[in-house]
Amino acid sequence: MRKSKLQKMIDGLPDEVVVRLQERSKAEKDAILKAGWKQIRKAQDRNRGVSAKVVEREIQAAVAYVRRQAQS
Repeated sequence: MRKSKLQKMIDGLPDEVVVRLQERSKAEKDAILKAGWKQIRKAQDRNRGVSAKVVEREIQAAVAYVRRQAQS
C-alpha cells in the first residue's frame, strides 16, 4: 500500500506532514491517544472553577484572533 502524505505549505515551505492514522503502528496510535487525553485533562484542570461565560468569551476571542490572522 502506498503511503499518502499531505503537506501543508506556508510561503512555499512545508509546515507539517500529515500521515493517515491507518498508516501508523499500534504503538504510535496509542502514543497519540495518550498525548491527546493528557492535553484534555490539562485543559480541564486549567478551567476547573472558571464559569462557562468566561470560557465562552475566551473561545470567541481566540476564534476572532484566528480569523483576523487568516485574512491578513
